[in-house]
Amino acid sequence: MLCYAVIVALLPKVLKADIEMSTINKKCWIAEFLDAFHGLERSGDFQHRVRTRQTIPQSQFVVDVRKRLRSIWYQVNQLGNVDHMDKAAKYHNWVAF
Repeated sequence: MLCYAVIVALLPKVLKADIEMSTINKKCWIAEFLDAFHGLERSGDFQHRVRTRQTIPQSQFVVDVRKRLRSIWYQVNQLGNVDHMDKAAKYHNWVAF
């Protein structure tokens, strides 16, 4: 069993290697994580911060996620399908910030 000190020392190295690998392998964890930022206004900034191992400002991230979710809810509501509108309303209540 690995001790805590070994894990703490090893984790930054593993993260750095995964970040480097993400440029050539789209199946690694960081590549999939970076892909999740697509559709956000500050996607490029968030991706840059992950690649350079900087923190992502939560307040900016929350604003972008809200905007993306609102656009999704708006599109669903425009379909006019009662079933879709009901699902959108339920989803909105479940994940409202």
